[in-house]
Amino acid sequence: MRLFLKLVGKILKSILVIVLVGLAIGIAWFPWRPSALRQQPRIVETESSVSLPEDVAALGLYAQYFKGFDLSPGRYTIEKLELQASWISDNLVQTYNGLLDIPLHPEDIPALKDLSLFRGFVNLTRLRDMSGQIVGIGSQVETIAFSSNPLKHVINADTDWTFVIPGRGVLFLSQEEGGPDLGALQDMAKKTGQELKGEWRINHTLGPLPNRWGIIHGGTGDFEGVVGVFQEYNIVHGVPPKGDIDANSEYKLTYIRPSNARSGPGQKLPEDVAKYNLPPTSLLRLDFDRPYEVKHRRFHLEMPRDAIYQTRGEQRTDAVIPASMPTYKAISLRKVTSLLAKIRDETGTVIGLAGATTVHADDRKYAQWTLTLPGEGTLHVLPDSESVPGGEAPAVLSSGGGIVSGTGIYADVTGTVKERVHNTSDGWRVELELTFVRNR
Repeated sequence: MRLFLKLVGKILKSILVIVLVGLAIGIAWFPWRPSALRQQPRIVETESSVSLPEDVAALGLYAQYFKGFDLSPGRYTIEKLELQASWISDNLVQTYNGLLDIPLHPEDIPALKDLSLFRGFVNLTRLRDMSGQIVGIGSQVETIAFSSNPLKHVINADTDWTFVIPGRGVLFLSQEEGGPDLGALQDMAKKTGQELKGEWRINHTLGPLPNRWGIIHGGTGDFEGVVGVFQEYNIVHGVPPKGDIDANSEYKLTYIRPSNARSGPGQKLPEDVAKYNLPPTSLLRLDFDRPYEVKHRRFHLEMPRDAIYQTRGEQRTDAVIPASMPTYKAISLRKVTSLLAKIRDETGTVIGLAGATTVHADDRKYAQWTLTLPGEGTLHVLPDSESVPGGEAPAVLSSGGGIVSGTGIYADVTGTVKERVHNTSDGWRVELELTFVRNR
């Protein structure tokens, strides 16, 4: 009997090992692995044979971003923009999974506990010009990269910034950021038990471009049609053993503005793409001689159930979530509303974060969505600028709206957007229906 039980035990143990190995292989094998356990694909150069003017090539931006540009002398300008923000006085929101010695701001803001959000880190900050005047709002969503090595103080992340500057427009930016510098300073402060004082200037941008530059994907308003590069510098003044670091960030942007509209791709479109009447300029980075796909996705969120935060300027009456959340006091932000919420797929599962900032002008509203899907990438979306709650607004990439750009698997995507907003018994529900085209 004892031998029989021993044999059964060995068999069960072997079965358990086989099951665990099978699960490990299943999780590791790409088609079956949940997106939350994947590394977002890196943006790489796909048009290396394109010849660029010397001043354009010096930026290091991948050539595919210039397709359709007239880069003849006098047909474009290279412009710069510098912004800054304090980690203490300008930082309105700070949230993540809540497992580290990093404070949440405000204290009662929801932590990111869902599996798909567990690697996330969120900030909302005022943006200032270099004279110190508040000129806009910056919304940041990071997804911690699997290349991180906490034992060596290296925490890397795929990061998207949305800069909203009332009176000028919106800019969509992305970067790979991180490195050991901040972690090493924090470790030193913890070991000594005392705050480190000094000044450390750190280029926090790692890529994806050469020479540690991030990408400006595009924008709206005054920034419509631009592409470019940027770097984020952290100027650290004080590092306590625990709590908020005293630092400032500087954002140095360089972008190219074409003097005329970009030309189309000059290729006959497949029927399944042509039927969506996408503007030719939105198809420039797609190659229909390569495999491509047309996909449909539906997302939704419900407020206040899915809210991470919502705040507003002094001339708006939108709800503030949580109630302790600071509102915008600056005159430049008085008509601005910002929110971040969990976004759900067709099954109701939380799969990412949806950030939106809306500027309410006298006769219209100008809005944007940044949809971050960890392990996949980010979609930069403009719903129709005149859409109103209760309405349906089809939009494509143009001055009216659409999918402007993306990162990860959505790096060269374009497509259409339908936004529907419905009132519910305790709030409202947003439904986003996306049809997009991308190379595989």
